[in-house]
Amino acid sequence: MRMPPTAPEPARRRFGPRIALVVIAVLLIILLLSARGLAVLFTDKLWFDDLGFGSTWTTLLWAKIEPALLFSGVMFAVMLVNLIVADKLGPKFRSTGPEDEIIDRYRTFIAPYEGRLRVGISVLFGVLVGVGASAQWKVWLLFENRVSFGQKDPQFHKDIGFYVFQLPFLHFLFQWLFVVFIVVLLVTGVFHYLNGGIRFQAPFQRVTPQVKAHLSVILALMAFTKTAQYWFGRYGLATSHRGVVEGPSYTDVHAQLPALQFLVLISIVGGVLFLVNIWRRGWTLPIIATGLWAFISIVLGTAYPAYVQHYVVKPNEGSKERTYIERNIAATRQAFGLNNVKVHNLDTDNLSANDLTNTDSRATLDNVRLWDPSVLADQVNLRQSFFSYYAFKTMAVDRYAIGSAPPTLELVSPRELGGTLNNNTWQNEHLVFTHGVGGVVVSGSHVTGNNGTFDPNYNLSDLPPSGDQSLKPNPSGVYFGTGLGGYAVVDTKTAEVEGGKNRSQSVAASHPETGVPVSSFLRKAAFAARFGDVNLLFSDRLTSDSRIQFVRDVRSRLQKAAPFLTFDSQPYLVILPDHSMDWVVDGYTTTDQYPYSQHARNNGNDPSGGLGTNVNYVRNSVKAVVNAYDGSVKLYVIDKQDPILRAWRKAFPHMFTDASKMPQGLAEHLRYPTDLFTVQTETYSLYHTTDPGQWYSGSDQWAVSPQPNTRVSGSFAATATQANGRVQSAGPRARPQYLMFHLPGDPTGSQSFVLTRAFVPASPSGGTDNQLSSFIAARSDGFDPNGGGSYGQLVVYQVSPTGSNEQVASPFLAANQIQADQTISSKLSLLDQHGSSVQLGTVQLLPLGNSIAYVQPVYVQAAGDSTFPRLTFLAAFSNDHAFLLSGASAAIAVGDTIGAKTSTGTQPTTTPTTTPSVGGSASALELAIKAAADQYQTDTKNGNYAKAGQDLQSLLALVAELPKTATSTTTPGSSTTTAPKSTTTASATTTTVAGG
Repeated sequence: MRMPPTAPEPARRRFGPRIALVVIAVLLIILLLSARGLAVLFTDKLWFDDLGFGSTWTTLLWAKIEPALLFSGVMFAVMLVNLIVADKLGPKFRSTGPEDEIIDRYRTFIAPYEGRLRVGISVLFGVLVGVGASAQWKVWLLFENRVSFGQKDPQFHKDIGFYVFQLPFLHFLFQWLFVVFIVVLLVTGVFHYLNGGIRFQAPFQRVTPQVKAHLSVILALMAFTKTAQYWFGRYGLATSHRGVVEGPSYTDVHAQLPALQFLVLISIVGGVLFLVNIWRRGWTLPIIATGLWAFISIVLGTAYPAYVQHYVVKPNEGSKERTYIERNIAATRQAFGLNNVKVHNLDTDNLSANDLTNTDSRATLDNVRLWDPSVLADQVNLRQSFFSYYAFKTMAVDRYAIGSAPPTLELVSPRELGGTLNNNTWQNEHLVFTHGVGGVVVSGSHVTGNNGTFDPNYNLSDLPPSGDQSLKPNPSGVYFGTGLGGYAVVDTKTAEVEGGKNRSQSVAASHPETGVPVSSFLRKAAFAARFGDVNLLFSDRLTSDSRIQFVRDVRSRLQKAAPFLTFDSQPYLVILPDHSMDWVVDGYTTTDQYPYSQHARNNGNDPSGGLGTNVNYVRNSVKAVVNAYDGSVKLYVIDKQDPILRAWRKAFPHMFTDASKMPQGLAEHLRYPTDLFTVQTETYSLYHTTDPGQWYSGSDQWAVSPQPNTRVSGSFAATATQANGRVQSAGPRARPQYLMFHLPGDPTGSQSFVLTRAFVPASPSGGTDNQLSSFIAARSDGFDPNGGGSYGQLVVYQVSPTGSNEQVASPFLAANQIQADQTISSKLSLLDQHGSSVQLGTVQLLPLGNSIAYVQPVYVQAAGDSTFPRLTFLAAFSNDHAFLLSGASAAIAVGDTIGAKTSTGTQPTTTPTTTPSVGGSASALELAIKAAADQYQTDTKNGNYAKAGQDLQSLLALVAELPKTATSTTTPGSSTTTAPKSTTTASATTTTVAGG
């Protein structure tokens, strides 16, 4: 600012020391307030170093600092230059007015500090406007390390990489510059007022010509910035939401795009007029330019596209949007990895005995999954936790070769720290109870027990771990798992506890040589500040060898180590041949900037875990591995061609490991990820068709099959709504299932470990939920690091009923028919009373030859807090008939019962069987069931739970005999049949429930 030539010198001496003291005080306050932030920064560096990712921490930190410094520096320079110019252009003499007295006082007071004031204001706005750019660090890194996709969009013919890597940064840059010039214009205007260049109450000239020229330059820069925004805004149409699909629609191409191009010219003309005004120094040209610009922007940028959309496109939407729908279909299938789906037509017919005699079908029945993870978790937690501070939080379906047998379905769960402590002292929480131990491996297709109920068959269990030698973990400590917060300190003077048969037999655990050493006072103080816990600073239990472990939750650990990736919501544990335990978590690269691609579909009822719906491109390019014992992290690259991952590898060259270096034992346990599969199947239900006309009409639109066993007012329900012409499912959809079966048409004859989901025809009313359209399987076997194996292949089987079949039943209908069957419903009603509860398991779709069958486990949980669900029956459905089979029956019985049907659906007559223990009559059996139920209820009321458990066993055994007391002759089309007598013996303790 221009100040009077003479200013009181003593003022500099009077206020200098005071200002210095104020500055020192402010700095001390800032230091105290940022102590925790500095501690977090310092301990984060130590954490990354402990992982071996020290260079990653440096890159991440610099990625945030670099744009902040750059943009703050630009803002500082632009502001300072304009403030200096404003001071130079201030008038030396101006006529006095009512405003001058206040201004003169201000100028007299600030005169000694005018230079520092300009710098201070520039620094302030530089920090306020520039530091926010650090939040764009991902955009910044991708821009710096951009690569080519090798594909061009069909509208602008630009490489896809331009939209993914460059355009987001350019949008941010010019939006930021526009804000900068607005701030500079306002602050400069204030300084011109303080310098006398602007007077609101002057009788003559209110704004000097020099000020008009200065402000005109700033306005011209704003106009040219807007030119750049319009220019790159054209490419922003690549993800437009205006039309029936995402991407440039008819209106965007024929109305919005020409409007933006014309606005580019208008903004250039406006900027030139502002520059011309430097010499004219009036307000006429700026007002004309601004008014014309605003008018054209409203008419061409808003009104005209709206007119075209409503009066040109809407009456002819199918034909007008055909080209753009076709582009959207191609882009969406490419972006979600659906362009290489293998489609097979499956001509289905009634299941016959011949379908069950081949080896493939028998092997499929051998692998029927008897335990739902959620049901099994309840039983495992009650029977295998042993101590209150342990819990089983995850239950992963995988496949393992037990002994010399081929791989079979197994359910794996680690015994993690996560229960409750009897004494919540600081030492117990952080020094003693630091980790879980071992885990369980449960056979998915074998059970143990008799008398009508069956329990899991453990291949690994107990403490210390016992079971199959190949599954025994070593070391067995689980220091890193799911849901672990806070921190633990290992190698202290206090012995850690590792569970034994009881608390008194606990032994001091071995502990991993990982964690951040807390060997100095500075480190202890930093961690004490980070966690707000002074015990770390003053405890005498810590030694120079002690190490602190934090960020112990596996997903949080990976997200912190690689915050630019998205991780699957379901980590799963793998026990490797070397007996180590590794958590495997699928890592995704995503963007929402893929041209013409539709955003992920969710329907509001189908959670997609970590992915969400704000993505229109996803690749499962990384398999992340966290060792459960020492927390070490490996990021294996399984998709080298993914352009986004290639960009991240350029930014973090030392972070990733090629899949070729993955241990073979780990590669054999890779699973196709559920979050990705959920998003892909929701998308494929609409994008399985590639014909734009058919897509627009919705004549062949699918929906994921509704979740069975969902009841509303006692009846199954699945609803749907319709929005923008597209069916939106409103009821819960069936979750993906890991199963093992023979894929129809697979020439290898092997059992495939797959992730499956079924589709039904989409309907606004949900009236087609009973009909199976197709099912999809994602293969998890045959991983090849070079991409040549079968892993990741998506196979769709479109069912086409033949013969007398009009349609193939969906899983939803199968579950409905199972519960509607009179014999089954009566059994379930008897069991679902007196405090007991029946739980219906997952309905499993099984392709057997050219037929479809369904199997559903049925569990019963007795009354009482210490009980758990137990397998009781297997329900099956095929050929429009439902069956309820004893849980002791092998799946060969399932096959024999279903296969006994003729092609007409008639069940052959068999000799009725009776239950000798109750006299051989149905009435006697009913009386025995009633007596057993009454006794069970009496013992439950009296609190004699042990006796009640025995009563329940007897009741279940009697109920299991119900089908044997009735003649099995049925009429064609009947929905009730009976199973043949089980060929297994009552004394068997281990039963193979899927194929004997």
